[in-house]
Amino acid sequence: VNTLRSGIHFIAGQIGLDPPTMKLKEGWIEQLKQCWTNLARILDALDGGSLDNLMSCLLYVSPKVTDWNLINSISSEMVSKTNGNVLPGAVDSMLSSSEMYDGYEDEGTWREMREEEADIKQGIPFLIVVIPEMPVGALVEIEAISMTGRAASSLGKNTYLSEETFQSDDNTRYSQLPEWDTGHDFPVESQFQASTCTYYATTLCMGSGCAAMSTVVASPTDKDSIVILDPDMTLSNMLKTAHSSLRKAFLSPKEIFHIRLYYVVGGDGETCKSDGLRWRSSLAAALARGTPLLSQSSSDIPAMSIIPVLHIKFVHNHTFESPFVAIQVLTID
Repeated sequence: VNTLRSGIHFIAGQIGLDPPTMKLKEGWIEQLKQCWTNLARILDALDGGSLDNLMSCLLYVSPKVTDWNLINSISSEMVSKTNGNVLPGAVDSMLSSSEMYDGYEDEGTWREMREEEADIKQGIPFLIVVIPEMPVGALVEIEAISMTGRAASSLGKNTYLSEETFQSDDNTRYSQLPEWDTGHDFPVESQFQASTCTYYATTLCMGSGCAAMSTVVASPTDKDSIVILDPDMTLSNMLKTAHSSLRKAFLSPKEIFHIRLYYVVGGDGETCKSDGLRWRSSLAAALARGTPLLSQSSSDIPAMSIIPVLHIKFVHNHTFESPFVAIQVLTID
C-alpha cells in the first residue's frame, strides 16, 4: 500500500491467497471472495477503514472466468453487505469498543443495517478486464484505490455520472494519425466502433473538489453496425465525457494525476502482441490538443499507462457494458 497525503490509499493487486497457508483458494469463486477479504483486512489494519471507502475497483480475471453476473453478484455482496466478511476493527483491534461494528451495539445489528443500506446506496463501479495470466496461476486479482479512514469520516464520498453520445462522422474533425513503422509484424489489435458510440463516465469523488477517480468506457450503441475504429476520435470523446463528470466534482482537468487506458486486442493473447502504439499516440495527441482537458503546455500532460487486454466489462448498479476501450482518470487537488 502507498498512501498519499494521508488521504488516499493505493493498494496493489490482491490475489486469492489464504494468509495462514499462503496458498491459493480452490476455484475462481473462492479466490474472488478471498481477494475481497484480503483487501478488507488491509484497509481495516491500516486505519480502521472498510470497503465502503473505495474509490476505484479494478478486477483482473482469467479467460477461464466467464460468468460476469456471478462476478458482479459476489463482488457487490462482499463490498456492500459483508465488508469482505471482515468485522470493523477486527484486525489489530485498532478501534475502541464504541467504534466497533461501525458504532452499532453488536455484530448482528451491524449486519442487519448493512443489508438495509446496501439496497439504497449507489454501488461502486467494477471495471473488469480479462488478461492471459496472473501471479502464481491465480484466476482473479483485485486492485483498488481507497480513501483513508480519516478522510472518509471527515470528507465523505460523492458519485457523479455523465453520459455522452457521438456519431462516428465526428472523426472528420480530427486529423488521422500517420502509419507508423513499428519495426515488427505483430497482428494488429482489434479496431472496431459502431456508427454511434455512447460514452459513460462514473466518478467517485472524495469530499468536494479534493480527489476523484473517473472510469470512462466507450460502448457501441448499435451492436450490429460495425465500422473501423478511430482511436484519435474515440479518446477525444472519452476525455470530453470525463471532463463533464469532473466539472460536477468541482475538479479542474489540469489536476489530472494519471490516466490508465485499457483496450481490447485481437487474437488469443498469446499470438497477438500489441505494443499499443496507436492508442498511446492518440491519447498523447488528445491531451496535447487541449480538447477539452489541458492547455497546449507539455508540462500539463499527466502520466499515462496503456494496457492491452482480451476483454472488458464495466458494471455499475448491476448494469453491464461491454466496451472496446476504457480509461481511468485519477484527479487530485
